[in-house]
Amino acid sequence: MKKIFFLNFIIISIIINIFLNFNLNINSIFKFKKTIKNSEDNKHLTIGEATSKKYVINYIKKYKKLPTFYITKKKALYAGWNAKKGDLCKILPNKAIGGDRFYNHYKLLPNIKNRKWYEADINYNCGKRGSERLLYSSDGIIFITNDHYHSFNRYN
Repeated sequence: MKKIFFLNFIIISIIINIFLNFNLNINSIFKFKKTIKNSEDNKHLTIGEATSKKYVINYIKKYKKLPTFYITKKKALYAGWNAKKGDLCKILPNKAIGGDRFYNHYKLLPNIKNRKWYEADINYNCGKRGSERLLYSSDGIIFITNDHYHSFNRYN
């Protein structure tokens, strides 16, 4: 009986150690800072400022991609994010969800062959994700939805 207890204790200890080391390694993958450095003017921005509609649209128009602080849902989940808890800022400070494919199943956005749509949260200030999204296409079209994909406004 003591051998079984001791063996279980060893196994549980190993599992806990692996879990703790995994969390430390995940946290070292991402560089955590209190603000995000704006490459255009060397200003430091909060996540709320960096995910503003104006900032993200201007960034996409200039660089043809999302700012680097955006992270896909898959990567955020891998790092321990729980969408229901709204704990992205706790798990991954100064990151926002973005870069995932938007499949336009209901054909609410203009569709042509080989066009791909992507989405990103905008006006994100930590906590649970809001209903505002920026949708951008592989050929440079940008739309905003303020009501979680019910209506869209084009920005170009």
